[in-house]
Amino acid sequence: YTAQSCDALAAAAVPVMLKRGWWSVSGLLGKYAEEVALLAIAGPLAFATWQGVSSDLAAAAAAQKKAAADPQSAQQITSSEPAAPVQARA
Repeated sequence: YTAQSCDALAAAAVPVMLKRGWWSVSGLLGKYAEEVALLAIAGPLAFATWQGVSSDLAAAAAAQKKAAADPQSAQQITSSEPAAPVQARA
């Protein structure tokens, strides 16, 4: 969400919330206001984290599969020896 879209939403939502008496969190969400607010904040963050970890795991699996198919590339990737210095051309 951009700051501009959040500001636009707030500008539209606050007058309605004041008009209907929903301004307080407990007025809007009732008995489970804190829990619902936590879910609204943590839910998208947890989902984005899950997507990121899934993507990282898929990339690692693809690299491992590629390394298994081509042992030469696996040796290059896993080698702990420093690369030879590049000689400048005259």
